[in-house]
Amino acid sequence: MRSIPFFDDHYPVRTVFTGKKDIHQCGGRDVAPDVEEFSAFMNMPLRRMLFAKEAHSGSVCVVTEQDPEGRLVYTDETWSVKPPGGYDSVITDIPEILLCLRTADCIPVFLYDPAGQVIAMAHSGWRGTCSGISVNTVCAMEKLF
Repeated sequence: MRSIPFFDDHYPVRTVFTGKKDIHQCGGRDVAPDVEEFSAFMNMPLRRMLFAKEAHSGSVCVVTEQDPEGRLVYTDETWSVKPPGGYDSVITDIPEILLCLRTADCIPVFLYDPAGQVIAMAHSGWRGTCSGISVNTVCAMEKLF
């Protein structure tokens, strides 16, 4: 697992990505790190991790609150023409939240608004790109923050 120095050196965010070196063998097949392994590596409890539910859509999920136990309160902002059931972008203004998404041949898009201290990640494959995932993410950031 490696960080992306550009973000870490210039902004108050920490970025990490995994690659083929992080895949291990289990029962003769390749296995990517599961969420518990990733949580342990990052020293971050799962309840503080916000995972995109990749659906190859233009849908955005925004988290702006926590309940009294510290669990995240999800607010779905659906901007997509696709039916609900997943979102390819996650946005939050809550410090110490780890935004997570999985990509293979899709492009991860990182957005950060230093004035509002808002961060977003979008999973942009060709379907999400055609559905406006990056534009929808920026619009949600503008509208809500």
